[in-house]
Amino acid sequence: MNNHERLAKLEAKLSALLEAYQTQKHEIGLLREKSRKLKHEFKGQLEENIKLKETNELLKTANAILGNQEYKKLMKSRISLLIREIDRSINQIKM
Repeated sequence: MNNHERLAKLEAKLSALLEAYQTQKHEIGLLREKSRKLKHEFKGQLEENIKLKETNELLKTANAILGNQEYKKLMKSRISLLIREIDRSINQIKM
């Protein structure tokens, strides 16, 4: 193999490598954009989830107020828990 043939093979390999690099660079750009969109979508779903949890808690409280027996027990246990926490705080202040 003479130098001219070696140079031609090297140029062909370099050209293929450059093309592969450009392809990878393009794919990385697409993946970054997709990642950005998915992060944005995830953030929106997270916010929606928080709002739904708050709504659920409000509905549970409303049901307890309206007289639903299951939720009355839930509210009584929550109130008892809060009272115990207040009692502990008062006792710590007294000491």
